[in-house]
Amino acid sequence: HNSLSHLSHSPDPHTSTHTTHTTHTTNNNNNAHQRVPMMYYMLLSLTYVVSMGFTNSSLRFVSFPTKVVIKSSKVVVIMVVGVFVINKQYSLSEYVMAVSTMGGLTLFTLGDISVSSSVDTFGWRTGAGALMLLGAILAESLAVNFQKKIFQTHQSSPVEMSLYTSGFGAAILFVVIAVITDELYAALGFMAEHPECHVYALLFGLFGYGGVMGVLNLLQVTDPLFVGLVVTTRKAVTLFLSFILFPKPFTFEHLFGIVCCLLLMACVCLCERVCSYPSNIRQSAGIRVPVCSRSL
Repeated sequence: HNSLSHLSHSPDPHTSTHTTHTTHTTNNNNNAHQRVPMMYYMLLSLTYVVSMGFTNSSLRFVSFPTKVVIKSSKVVVIMVVGVFVINKQYSLSEYVMAVSTMGGLTLFTLGDISVSSSVDTFGWRTGAGALMLLGAILAESLAVNFQKKIFQTHQSSPVEMSLYTSGFGAAILFVVIAVITDELYAALGFMAEHPECHVYALLFGLFGYGGVMGVLNLLQVTDPLFVGLVVTTRKAVTLFLSFILFPKPFTFEHLFGIVCCLLLMACVCLCERVCSYPSNIRQSAGIRVPVCSRSL
């Protein structure tokens, strides 16, 4: 009886071996699915380096307000690139919200230009700076949509993506400043003459890391359009805080830009709210689906 009981509770060696092999194969498949090719991170790093290089180099040709005006169109470019990279379909209301945000920020920045002495006159220098900024916008749009695609297909974490992207990006930048532009020794000399810049660089790195992690975590649960709107709104908040830190006149362009941006965004949010109601409630209340909420 004890022998039969022992045999009845002991697993079949063939079944156990097969189960173990199946489990091992499944785990290998899951690990292969979760592993992101290093080439993807290298491409992401390259897009960030291109965006950073074009953005910083453009300031040699255009002023900061002009840069803000041109880069405010990034939201629309993100949407267009997202249609091809991640097959994202946006509704008309989302396009309206993107354009309104871009228009409001542009008007707000034009108010800064009207009271500033640094006004760009169109010429070859302004054209070169604008082309650099357009290249930076395209690189950023490709990066954010490619990051979303990686999150969807490979289940990468924001920490992992930040680690590899920053690591490859730092290696690329080191080669650029040490070999191509020969700016490494000049930068080291400048840091030696101004020790306080070490503190600024440390704070810049800490706050920059916090911003990157916030954007990546937000991108993991939302879409590139929402991230682009948040980043664009951050620029508007930066311009608004400049009135507190550096007092200057408040013009009609500033006021109209704020009202245009907030009012149109509120209308779009209300439109999306109405469309989120069940169809039977909308029919009983006599509410028709707005055209702006239909996908294009």
